Amino acid sequence: MTADALVHAPAEPTHPIREWMTVFVGTGDEHHVVAEGPKHRDWRKIGNVFREPARTAVLGLIRKCIADRELKIETFEGKVADALGPVGAAHPILTPDKSVVVAVQIWSGDPKKNPPDRPNVGAWEWVLSSEDNPPPPQLQLDPGAIELIGMSARHQDRSVFGPADLYTRSARLSDTLRHVRQIRDCQVKDRFDGTFTIRAETDVTRELRYAERCVEGPAGRRVRGICWDAGTDEALVHESMLDAWLSTMLASTSGMYIAVGDLSYQYPYWLKWVTEHVPGLGHGVSTGQTFALHEEDWPKIIEWVQQVRKGPVSGTVRARRGGGGWLKAEFRGFLLDPLVSDSIGVAVISPEIETIPDEPS
Repeated sequence: MTADALVHAPAEPTHPIREWMTVFVGTGDEHHVVAEGPKHRDWRKIGNVFREPARTAVLGLIRKCIADRELKIETFEGKVADALGPVGAAHPILTPDKSVVVAVQIWSGDPKKNPPDRPNVGAWEWVLSSEDNPPPPQLQLDPGAIELIGMSARHQDRSVFGPADLYTRSARLSDTLRHVRQIRDCQVKDRFDGTFTIRAETDVTRELRYAERCVEGPAGRRVRGICWDAGTDEALVHESMLDAWLSTMLASTSGMYIAVGDLSYQYPYWLKWVTEHVPGLGHGVSTGQTFALHEEDWPKIIEWVQQVRKGPVSGTVRARRGGGGWLKAEFRGFLLDPLVSDSIGVAVISPEIETIPDEPS
């Protein structure tokens, strides 16, 4: 290279965004960086990540991306280009109903120098009730989140999901219970994060990182979240799940159906199936999305919920069968661990299940 070429060669940018950053959208310009590539970044204020004039350029790019809800690419010049590189890009992550930009992924640098692939970031939203005796939360998932939790194609034909759609694929019960408390106890403007170790029917195993914020709008209170693959070595993920795998295997060989439920809402609902769920149950029943126990059994259910805090209960219950009719089975119920929670119960359901047709109207 000649001396003249050296003089005119563009300098390397001082602060390019080498990995796609995931920015959780806040109010105004109060956004927070939650991930850089797969790595968690602990809700760093974006104003503390970039210095001027790069900060103004990045915030402007994010602002346009939020306003138009589409990919934005800008060319930088002068001191901004010196810091960030010649090009910046911002990609929106929308809520599952596509009404709100919940996060923005940003990158900057030279597109001619092998820019990194943009990682898959999924979005979900928990619909919460403000009633004094609320029903359980409903869950909405976007295609990115569905892929990341490893949901098979046969379970994707719906827009509203139940908690068990997510939690059954969470291998560690401690991850699930931590998140249940976060959702149940959060207040508007609270933010929180964590991980799920995912084991799914599509042979997906991964450590899934999530970040969430509780918000309130015209439609009521919501918890909006994003999730992404934490990039943990798959062998380490498998090692972390060995105890859960063994427990599930032993439970399945018993021939019983075992589920974990939450008793803290208007009616008990399934959080997680430890084994396969009872064959024939309607999807809403098996995932906690809808309440579908027989109305004549409801007085007994209320009594069992009160009694189980004092000791195990047992009885016979009828649940709505997918396609019509009812499934009748015996069960035994008890609290998972009273020191952990007085509202998380376990149901062990007999494999001897009777199918009852609907009564003629």
